[in-house]
Amino acid sequence: MAETGTRKNGGTKTAAKPAAKAAAAPAAVADTDTLIDPELAHTVEDMAHTVDEMAQTAVAAGETMASSGIGLYRDGLHFMADRVMQDIAFHEKLLDCKNPTEVYEVQAAYLQSTAQQYSTHCQRMVTAMMDAVTKVGTGDQRSI
Repeated sequence: MAETGTRKNGGTKTAAKPAAKAAAAPAAVADTDTLIDPELAHTVEDMAHTVDEMAQTAVAAGETMASSGIGLYRDGLHFMADRVMQDIAFHEKLLDCKNPTEVYEVQAAYLQSTAQQYSTHCQRMVTAMMDAVTKVGTGDQRSI
C-alpha cells in the first residue's frame, strides 16, 4: 500500500481500500424447454407412463392374488373341517364293527372315499390357482 502522508502521532496514512466489487449477478437460468432434448423428454414421459401402468397392474394383480389366496384358504379350511368330521364318523363305525370282516369293509370304504375326496380337492385347488394366474396375466381382475 502506498503511503499518502504522515499522521500527527507519527503513523502513516494508507490509501483507502477500494470498495468491494458488487457481487456478480447470477447467470440467467435458461428455459428448461431448451435444456432438454424434446425427444428425450418424450421418452422420459413414456417411461413414466409405463412405470405408472406397471404399478397399477401390480396392484390389481396383488388384489386378485390376495382374493384368490383367501378363497383357496377358505376352501382348504372347509375341506379340513369336513375331513375331521368324516374321520370321527369313521372311528365311530370302527367301534361298531363286530368282526374283522366288518373292520376291513369300513376301512376299505373310508380309504377309497378319502383318496377320492383328496384327489378332487387337489384338482379344484390347482384349477383355482391356474385361473388366478391366468386372470392376472390377462388383466381380467374380476373375482375368482
